[in-house]
Amino acid sequence: MIFLGICDICSTFVHSITTGIFGIMGVVYCDFPLVIFILGSLGLGSWMGCCVSSIVLAVIRAGDVDSNRWIMRIFDGLKIYIVLGICLAYFLITIFLVKPVVFNENYSSWFTDPGLGHDPALYKNSLIAFNNFAVAICTIVFYGYISYVYLKKSKSGNSSTKLTKSQLSILLQTFFFCFFHAVTSLIYVYMDIFQVYDMLIFIAHFGWQCSSGAVCVVYLTLNNSIRQTVKKLFCTPPVSTVPSNMFTVVI
Repeated sequence: MIFLGICDICSTFVHSITTGIFGIMGVVYCDFPLVIFILGSLGLGSWMGCCVSSIVLAVIRAGDVDSNRWIMRIFDGLKIYIVLGICLAYFLITIFLVKPVVFNENYSSWFTDPGLGHDPALYKNSLIAFNNFAVAICTIVFYGYISYVYLKKSKSGNSSTKLTKSQLSILLQTFFFCFFHAVTSLIYVYMDIFQVYDMLIFIAHFGWQCSSGAVCVVYLTLNNSIRQTVKKLFCTPPVSTVPSNMFTVVI
């Protein structure tokens, strides 16, 4: 979850803050090629990192729901650090070794083609297409499996096999984390194959923003402990204290 949060922060900086500034200023690639190249690499790497971590979360939840020891054995002890290392390596490899996306002023979005008039086939990125397709398929498979297990347990008369309220809350949180990644991935896969309208480009970029921004909304609505902590942080009035070294003298 910490790794996913770091990737979400990086993504938000690129797809929301930077995109808004560039859109207002009317920036094109030729204005700041190096800056756009670096930000595009960071944005693409953070998107890839979010995708792989959301799949890992789906695998963990599948193991939790089904009490599958074989799945959970992958994350036992120090093995969880190996999984985190793979996610981090995927994130860094994408940043430093993969063709980045660049800002397009006409759509206020990010594309592999910088729009310099060259053949678009030169900028095709197979890893992005594979990543998006894999995220969509894995999300459908794992959450289809989780839904099957949940329905199976719900129909059984044994109360000990049913999911608790806490498990359902965690399951819903993970589902919404993966949902926006899966939908956005499917849209980008479609855009990579077919000619699309401007509205679909806007929806795809909005989906990218939701995949990072929805995390806060999901936590505040479905995670009771975080909700109570935030409520105490903003709604509790400050308590005034009297220093211990102060006293009143009565004559």
